[in-house]
Amino acid sequence: MKIQEFAKHLDEPREIGKKKQRLSSSEMRKLKNKAFEVYKEMLNQPNYIRNVAPVPANQEDGEHRYYNPDVKEDWSDKYKKSIDCNNPKGFSQKAHCAGRTKRETIMNLKSLVKETIKEVVTEKKLNMFFEENKPTNPSKWSYYKSQAKKKFDVYPSAYANAWAAKQYKAAGGGWKKG
Repeated sequence: MKIQEFAKHLDEPREIGKKKQRLSSSEMRKLKNKAFEVYKEMLNQPNYIRNVAPVPANQEDGEHRYYNPDVKEDWSDKYKKSIDCNNPKGFSQKAHCAGRTKRETIMNLKSLVKETIKEVVTEKKLNMFFEENKPTNPSKWSYYKSQAKKKFDVYPSAYANAWAAKQYKAAGGGWKKG
């Protein structure tokens, strides 16, 4: 199916004063299906999809094609790896190398930031285990600790330490990280 045949009804002039006729749903479906068929047909050739200039007499309508700039042809990975960024040849290779170095520096910065964050977090976790709460008034703490040893059968225990800490706190004692 040729594009001109499909699109010829779009350019038909409408008569002034007459009501516009609406297409039924089945006619709309047929029209959409035709449009998709034409579009798929146009996309069969990956980079050449439209006829712009008049077709020469010795060629058929479908043979005369123009390059479609919308479809991009990328460099292969093998070619990208083969580019020598110490001696790039041409503007495209220079731009490619500049982008590559920028990407590499960003990736290096990201990895450094991640590593330092991990180190800080692990250091804080380790310090949390090694830091001890120390009493601000050691003599008061030792007194309430000895009272807890006399009062409870089992020392050290959670109950005995909790009681001693409560008594120490009530007497005005405090704690500091050490």
